[in-house]
Amino acid sequence: MGQPQIIISPMNKRSLNSPLQASMCSIGFQREGKWAPSPSVEIPLPEVIRIVAEHGFSGIEIWQPHWECLDTSGRLRALRLLQRHALQVPMLSAYYNFTKSEAHAADSLAKGHQVIAQAAELGAANIRIFTGNHRSADASPEQWQRTRRCLQELCDAAAPLGIGLCLETHDWNLMDTVPGTLRLLELVERPNLGLIFQASTFGPSTWYWALGHLLPWVRHVHAPPKKCGLAGDPHDFRTQLSTLLDHGFSGFVSLEYMGPDPWLAARSDGQWLISCCRQLSAASSATP
Repeated sequence: MGQPQIIISPMNKRSLNSPLQASMCSIGFQREGKWAPSPSVEIPLPEVIRIVAEHGFSGIEIWQPHWECLDTSGRLRALRLLQRHALQVPMLSAYYNFTKSEAHAADSLAKGHQVIAQAAELGAANIRIFTGNHRSADASPEQWQRTRRCLQELCDAAAPLGIGLCLETHDWNLMDTVPGTLRLLELVERPNLGLIFQASTFGPSTWYWALGHLLPWVRHVHAPPKKCGLAGDPHDFRTQLSTLLDHGFSGFVSLEYMGPDPWLAARSDGQWLISCCRQLSAASSATP
């Protein structure tokens, strides 16, 4: 549970030109109160950046409370550390609820504009989007249309800044199934709206089918390790990533760890993921 000293060898140096790169979700270093309205941050973002960099990741997916709680000097320190370690920020991840009610949607819309501004400060490529606590099969036409209007407004606000919105495939959201995900993409119809593909949404027997339908919109991947580790996961991350590369994907896959020991996860599953990304990128580059 402690914080070990990590010595970076030449084997651990990051390749910033690879089409497939590994990042780590900073929420993994928040072990309590992850989803509280105003969480008390356990480890400040500058320290998390240092840990993620020392373990050889190319990027860090930043949990929005990690950034929001920093004062001006803390934010400047975090930005300097990102630059020093050449860490990219592929995603700034916050929470929204467009489906629950008009009032919740209005609050989430305001939050979205705030997060877009924060993403611009960070140089983040995308912001993560959840739609709320209604599954696609249970949502009313009004809920679908309300979500459409809000996401269109946010996409239009983010586009001039070069920022994308990424719907995370997830249960208890409108993106809980392939038909629900495709319906929302079609309703919003914005070029800077894409997906975070999380195979566990669809299960070990159907994730490959789901990926085949969603490939054109995938901008980012989540890799949440189970007890068996990423290497033995039934969602077969190597095949996931190889399939994406074969279809022109270039981007990040984030280690999304939610357990008690993020340092161990970074050393074990993180190193496997980094190695997998490196190997698949090299093989892809070598293919004529």
